[in-house]
Amino acid sequence: MPLLTTNQGIGKYIITLSPFMDAPIGLDNMTNYATLRYKGTPTNPPTILTSVPAQNATPVKVPLNIDHSLLFTVGVGVNPCATCVNGSQLVADINNLSFKHITLTYIPGVFTDDFPGNPPIPFNYTGNPSTNIQTMNGTRLYRLPHNATLQIVFQGTAGLGNFDSNKDPRSVWLLHCNLEVHITWGLKMAYLVENGEGPNESLPPPPSDLPKC
Repeated sequence: MPLLTTNQGIGKYIITLSPFMDAPIGLDNMTNYATLRYKGTPTNPPTILTSVPAQNATPVKVPLNIDHSLLFTVGVGVNPCATCVNGSQLVADINNLSFKHITLTYIPGVFTDDFPGNPPIPFNYTGNPSTNIQTMNGTRLYRLPHNATLQIVFQGTAGLGNFDSNKDPRSVWLLHCNLEVHITWGLKMAYLVENGEGPNESLPPPPSDLPKC
């Protein structure tokens, strides 16, 4: 999705920038202004004004026919740790699975394609937390057919993806927190997108001289 589409006529335009906040907390709700000048605009042109959209107005075209509908609960757990000072370690998880960090690419038996699309054990997501906060560890992926339409509901927050099935190549795509420290805790998962039809919708085979594991 482009941030700006330059499809207007030659001229100087006012553009606005305002914060997006859907949580009930205070913020500096000032609107910033700037000018956008197209190439070829005269030296002193009149400024073309714009209408400011409503706060938190985020028009997005969403698909209506869904192939995979997932519910992801994001949380923090405590796992045993023999090398830690107090014998336990804070970890993060999605659907009670803390993703182990491995630098290999997808290999059957190392990465599996059985990542849970829903929490393994349903609970009251907005009530009292569970008394057992130990998580599972693993390297489990969620398999998607080529060009499948995916809907993800994040418990307690909102998620916005940037994968374009018409432009992005088939591969393993990592979903992770925007804070890098949480990635090291295991707050991540990955999608294994299958090949489609033809070379433009498929990954090329590995080179013949690629070393075996």
